[in-house]
Formats: sequence, structure tokens, C-alpha cells
Amino acid sequence: FTMSLPLTLAVMDGMVVEIGDEKFVLPLVNIIQTLRPTTAGINSLPDGRDVMMFRDEYIFLVPLYDIFGVKNAITDPCQGLVVVVEGDGGMLMGFIVDDLVNQQQVVIKSLETNYELIEGVSGATILGNGRVSLIVDIATVQEMAAKQTQSREADKSLPQTQISMEIH
Repeated sequence: FTMSLPLTLAVMDGMVVEIGDEKFVLPLVNIIQTLRPTTAGINSLPDGRDVMMFRDEYIFLVPLYDIFGVKNAITDPCQGLVVVVEGDGGMLMGFIVDDLVNQQQVVIKSLETNYELIEGVSGATILGNGRVSLIVDIATVQEMAAKQTQSREADKSLPQTQISMEIH
């Protein structure tokens, strides 16, 4: 009987959140506050993004279901929860999630060495029920959200052409 153990383990405190049928882990060190916004507290910008007032400043709302392509998720921030996170450079954003599951310490497993690099994910962990959960890379998700906005704006600035067909 032989058992191989890694020389080091990476452990972090995380908040397990539910998005659709999936569970994700947000690093607890990045979480500032969790809240349920009201419809009056959310404003839509011309580029399609939503913002909300948090501690006297507007923060962007990031739909994690959209970033990770999760189906059956709550799309209305007022029906779910907003987890306010702080990324690189102190930038605040509100991640839209369905629900909070629990807070726990998780062992970080590298996806890059065992699988492949996934944008917006820093690793994976195995939860108490045996399910694998992805650990969200806050800074990368903030960059992904900014890129999505830039591509939406670029799509709007493209010249629109009308195509008509005649059938003889």
C-alpha cells in the first residue's frame, strides 16, 4: 500500500455560492458585503450594464451566470443576491448569485496542471458532498466583465446594413 501526498497544500477561506445548479467558491478575503438590492437601487447604463449605489459610489453588477455560461440561474439581481467583492487596485464590483450556501475552508486544486487553464477560475476544490466546485478568480472575472462591455460597445458602433432580397 503506497500513498502519495503533495508536499504543500494550498488552503483558503471561501464562500460557497449557488448559481443555477452549480456551486462556486469566492475567496472570502475579497468579499466586502452581501446584500439583496431593491429595484429602485439598480440603474441601467446605455451600454446595457447595471450599476448600484454602494457606500456612496456606483459599482458595476457582474452576472456570474453570464460569465460562466450557467443555465437556470436567477438573472434579476433583486431576486438573488449581490456579493460585493474587491479586486486588484481596490476596484469594487457586485457579483450576482442565486444564494449563499456556506463559508468554509477549501483545499485548492490546480486545474492548469490537472486539466487546462479556464479563464476566470483560479482552481477547483472538492466540497463536503463530493462535488467539484470551481474557485472564482476575482481579478480575472473583473477583466472579463470589462471586455464583455467593450465588445458590446464595438458591436453597437459597427455600421448596420440592410439586406433585401428579391425573388424572381
